Amino acid sequence: VLDELNARGIEYVDATCPYVSRIHGIVAEKSAEGYVIIIIGAKEHPEVLGIAGRCENAIIAENKEQLAALLESLDELEDRRICVVAQTTIDRGIWKDCAEIIKKLYTNCEIFDTICTATYKRQLEAREIAAQSDIMLVIGDRSSSNTRALYKIAGSVCPEALQIESAADIDLKALGSYKRIGITA
Repeated sequence: VLDELNARGIEYVDATCPYVSRIHGIVAEKSAEGYVIIIIGAKEHPEVLGIAGRCENAIIAENKEQLAALLESLDELEDRRICVVAQTTIDRGIWKDCAEIIKKLYTNCEIFDTICTATYKRQLEAREIAAQSDIMLVIGDRSSSNTRALYKIAGSVCPEALQIESAADIDLKALGSYKRIGITA
């Protein structure tokens, strides 16, 4: 898309997050050097699609099971240099599991921890708040990867979690039965 805009002489403002731009640079450089690029993230997420668009034939896996299955089917990777990056909002546990698989299989790899520190801190805080709550309210757009990740984390440690987009999604009478209500967004 950027190449097309430039070719047409269209002025634009690139509002890409600096963390994501960094990943674009890493994969473009490593791909040009002949590395196989492995992206750990959601295959249809716009960020992952953007990263994949900066390199040749990226391998994309959403979790350790997908990664293991993909790598098992690709014998030709043993002699190749490998570069691994993550979607900035991927769960750190998923990232660690995937990085361990790659480290065990390939000695000729470079692994870049590209998880956004602000997102990671928000996820840690959500887990801590949810662990102390009777119900957890996760506020955000239902189509947001960040919101879905926070909801999943909250639900893993809190007896009840709700994903809401606005105050209209809250049953205030039902909330009255809870002593400790956690909120994250």
